[in-house]
Amino acid sequence: MIEWGWFRDDAIAYTESVIGTGVGKSACTFCPFAFANKSNRAAIFARYTAHPAVGAKTLLMEHLALALNPTQGLVGGRRLIDLLRADEMTGVLDAFDDVLAAKPHALYDVRRILRPRKNDPTKLGNAARSVRVRMRGTREEMDAILTRLAKKEREQGVLEREVGADGIVRLYRHRRGPVFPTIERYFVVAPAFAADKEHDNFNQWWAGALAATPAVSAGRPLRRPAAVPRCSGPHNAVRVSGRVGGSRPRRGRCSARRCRQIRRDG
Repeated sequence: MIEWGWFRDDAIAYTESVIGTGVGKSACTFCPFAFANKSNRAAIFARYTAHPAVGAKTLLMEHLALALNPTQGLVGGRRLIDLLRADEMTGVLDAFDDVLAAKPHALYDVRRILRPRKNDPTKLGNAARSVRVRMRGTREEMDAILTRLAKKEREQGVLEREVGADGIVRLYRHRRGPVFPTIERYFVVAPAFAADKEHDNFNQWWAGALAATPAVSAGRPLRRPAAVPRCSGPHNAVRVSGRVGGSRPRRGRCSARRCRQIRRDG
């Protein structure tokens, strides 16, 4: 088109002359760059209005991202769901609620190590994250387990329940501190689409960071939580008998049949 001397308007006019209608700037309905300005957002929101399932799928992606990182809104750090609520797009929001309720969910254990910059220890340099699936089931089952865990562990001063600005419930075992390096760890329920992921050396880094960083919740120091029994074999499963997290495996066994492998990590 450069050789032809065409500009965007020329391309649009030609397309309309051939197929009788225009085409969208992008077929992507969840690209963060597509929400960068009002005209693009208006075009995508119009598509959501015509096809609520498309908007619901986008919100599902954002919901999982937010569960694992509260700052990961789809619109330059802002949350797409907040923009849709502001525009009262109830059709899309209702479709999202239906999709979210129908999807399998998981109880995620999220750990994060935040390190300072080498030349400025007051600012964040980099972060390492571990995501582990502790259990899977329906949304109701996972929410019920999270509620039981919150009640049991809160009495011992180990976990703190918080409903974030995104409306997602998280149970914090370690709060990130005001200075670096620092750590955080929380449990959260979200759609079961994320796989376990962590660096091979993460547990080593975590042990060092845990020893060096005071863990704080609700403004008070926490006692160190009990290690979580986990299978060192292929199952990577926690033994659960109405409990999760620090529950001890019966007879030292993994929850998988005929598996005797157990390792412990904090």
